[in-house]
Amino acid sequence: MKVKIIIVLIQTLVYLISSQFIYAQSESLSDNDIIWLKSIIHPLKTFDPTIEDSRDLDILGQIIGDKKIVALGEVTHGSSEIFKMKHRIIKYLHKQHNFDVFSMEANMPEADRLNDYIIDGKGDPIELIRGMYFWIWCNQEVLDLVEWMRLENQQGQPIKFSGFDMQYYEGALENLENSFKHDREITQTIIELNDTLSLYKSRKSMPIIGSVSKSQKNTIDQLVLKIENEVLLGKFEKSEKEWLFQNLRIIEQSISNTPWDREKFMAENFEWITNQNPNSRFVIWGHNAHVMRTNHHKTLLPMGGYLSNTFKEDYLNIGFAFYKGSYTGLSHKKIGVQTAEEAKVGSYEYIFNQLGEPLFLLDLREIRDNNSPQVVLLKSALMFRTVGAVKTREFDKKDILKDYDLLIFIAESSNSKQLK
Repeated sequence: MKVKIIIVLIQTLVYLISSQFIYAQSESLSDNDIIWLKSIIHPLKTFDPTIEDSRDLDILGQIIGDKKIVALGEVTHGSSEIFKMKHRIIKYLHKQHNFDVFSMEANMPEADRLNDYIIDGKGDPIELIRGMYFWIWCNQEVLDLVEWMRLENQQGQPIKFSGFDMQYYEGALENLENSFKHDREITQTIIELNDTLSLYKSRKSMPIIGSVSKSQKNTIDQLVLKIENEVLLGKFEKSEKEWLFQNLRIIEQSISNTPWDREKFMAENFEWITNQNPNSRFVIWGHNAHVMRTNHHKTLLPMGGYLSNTFKEDYLNIGFAFYKGSYTGLSHKKIGVQTAEEAKVGSYEYIFNQLGEPLFLLDLREIRDNNSPQVVLLKSALMFRTVGAVKTREFDKKDILKDYDLLIFIAESSNSKQLK
């Protein structure tokens, strides 16, 4: 009897493994597979944020419910359609569900200056966007989002702009200098800190993560501690004092020795933003690889993993994918239009494209605990596009059911429109 049970279990396992292999390798879905997948997706009308009719997004509102944090990923830092879709979702969540803080994968002090424009109209938005260092945000799509946020504030519907990244210290130092500009002694300490940090930069346009030794870090830490004491004793309002401490923390984070610390620090900085806005709801904008939940490197977590552990059911993330097209990216040290690899057999994108829907939302949570035969199609890791700022090999094996709660699929991408 036991032998028969073991044989049945082995046969079942072999069937499941072979089924997953067949599904991953087959060139087309069966009619039943297509019917099943079409029954669980939610087609979306458009990615255009200027379209006022948002009823197709009501399904997203129902899924989100009373969650406080919605994280929007992106499979590349240069897809116009993904950027526009995210803009449309932010607009919907703000107008229909009172999300009032937007937080981007951008350097925290510099993002705060862009918020001054959004709230009070201070400065030139294009120059402020450029001031966030990375070309990936210097496009018409981000500018359109910023101008919409500015208009919302002018019309009495406030929404804040914030950043949670920490790769550059310059903005933080400038904020400290401005706050202590009438104190010659502490100003000299800030100048000394700036001179010390400047020694370890490989070149002006690059962050210094990983380039500071332990002994060098100790020197920097002593200068930071001296400034911290002056902030503590200074006659600042509570909110200003907290902001100055956070700027000092940005400096500490920027000299981290390992790039993976960035994930932890971005989560830490976003948590600081939530603490400053206890009654708000938040939209996060970052790469898929940052907002995802899963642990791909043993004990190392992405930002989304930290946030999921901290905020539990209040955190919901959305991954993005596209089948073919183009995007803006860096190749051979030049920023330009990159032709995307068309998704091939054995990829999630190939499967989704066979449904014939150019734009749709998929709730991956409905699939995780589903044991119907068709679910085998998506329950094994498949190839999935993942491109950052640089064009490299575009596809890698991922398990999107573990990585994301929802997925938005776009059939064709075009490149983001860079600002001149």
